[in-house]
This record gives sequence, C-alpha cells and structure tokens, in this order.
Amino acid sequence: MQIGPQVFLPLLSVLLVTDIVSGEQTGGTIKLLLTRPVSRGKILFGKYVTAVTATSFVNALFFAVLTGVCLLLFGSKFSMEPVAVGVKTDYVEKMLNGTVQTAPVIDVTNVSVISMQEFAIGGMLLTILASIAMGTLGFFCSVLVRSAAVSTGLSMGVVIIGIVLMNVGRGNEWMKGLITICFNLPLAWSGELSRQFGISVTLFQSLLVLFTWSVVMYGIGHLLFRRRDVLA
Repeated sequence: MQIGPQVFLPLLSVLLVTDIVSGEQTGGTIKLLLTRPVSRGKILFGKYVTAVTATSFVNALFFAVLTGVCLLLFGSKFSMEPVAVGVKTDYVEKMLNGTVQTAPVIDVTNVSVISMQEFAIGGMLLTILASIAMGTLGFFCSVLVRSAAVSTGLSMGVVIIGIVLMNVGRGNEWMKGLITICFNLPLAWSGELSRQFGISVTLFQSLLVLFTWSVVMYGIGHLLFRRRDVLA
C-alpha cells in the first residue's frame, strides 16, 4: 500500500498498454484495421476498454498473489488490528517561536476505525480503480506518438518524473493536481498521504483528479487519432 500504487503498479500498468496503438502504427497493421467499416472513434474506444481492463486485471492478480504470500508467511494474526481512515489534515500558518511556520491541524470529524483486513480489501479495490487512470496514461502516450519504443519511454518518463516531483515538491499545493500522487488512493483514504507530503488531500479530491486527468487524456487522444493521417 505504501510503494506499490506510487511506483511499481503505475510503471507496470503503462508498460502493459503503452504500445496498444503505437505498436500497430509501427508494425503497419493499423492500415488494415482502418479498412474495416467501423469508425475510428469506435476502434479507439475498443482499444481503450481493452487497455483499462488489462491494467485492472493485472493489478487484481498482483494483489491476489501478494495476499496469498502474506497469508502464507504471516497468517491472519494481524487482520483485526485497528486502522483509522478518513483522517483529514489541514496545514495552516501559525506564529511559532517568533516565526511564521506551517503547522498541521488534524480533523477527526469523519474518522472511522476499521480492521486491517477491511483496510487491505478496501485499499486493493481502490488501487484497482486507480489502475483505470494508470492504463489511461499509458494509452494516451500510445496514441500521442507513432513509435512503440518512444511511447514506452514517454510513459515511463511521465511516471518517473511524477515520482520525482512528488518528493521534491513536498508541502506545495500544486502537488494535489499530480496524477502520480493520486494513484495511491489507499493512503488518501487513511489520511497518510497528507501527512507524508505535507498537503491537505482527501480521497474524494484524489478520485476527482484521477477522473479529470483520465477524461482529458482520452479526449485529447480521441481528437488526435481521428484527425491524424495514420495511413501515411
């Protein structure tokens, strides 16, 4: 839950689908596909559904294997440990020791205490939901450029640069709009994401950012694919 949704799973997801469109353009098979009596929009949407379904399935498989390994190694003795979710952390400027400093203010109004088992299951489901945005990112890079190799490098670069920005931009409000920081929905749910990066971000805000990025990326990709001369 700490590292997987921020680093490993986004890289795995974009690598899985990054050549779904560009690979066909590189191999020339896109020309044969477009000779069929189906609109470009339907072809692209079909590939998009395939991409997000594949990323969701791979993430679900990853968690299934991880759960099996954890149960085998540690059993279920920690499954009923309490976990607080819904913790909201706001950051305000206060006068401390004669200087203005940013201090965290914890809001426990909507906090719930659930078991580790419930948190693990909910976190897995949230990460699978986030994998739709991960797949959309890889799909967008695949539509954006014609070369499969370039689209692979581009998608990996976006994820890696996003991770770097997350670490160097701690405490800055613009970080809320980064798609990479919002991939980790389990930590946004528990409130750990706010404490980790020094910004106030909730689960709803993270879901909204992922949804917005997904819609924008697919919309731009749809326009590019319809207008581009892919037969050249």
